[in-house]
Amino acid sequence: GQELALSFPAAAPEILWLARRFDEVRYGHQQAAAADAERAAALDTLLEATTPASAGTASAPAALAVPR
Repeated sequence: GQELALSFPAAAPEILWLARRFDEVRYGHQQAAAADAERAAALDTLLEATTPASAGTASAPAALAVPR
């Protein structure tokens, strides 16, 4: 979530919320609510309509690494 939040600073609070909420549901065995899904869908819509802050700049990562 941190890297995505850096690319979309205006949406950073929502991105970080969603990352925490995912962890709570997936790994903490909490229940997701319909409101969580609606909030995640709204974030998805926002991100699809937004150009990342790092688009076209030298600071953009060349590739993502997969931890081993």
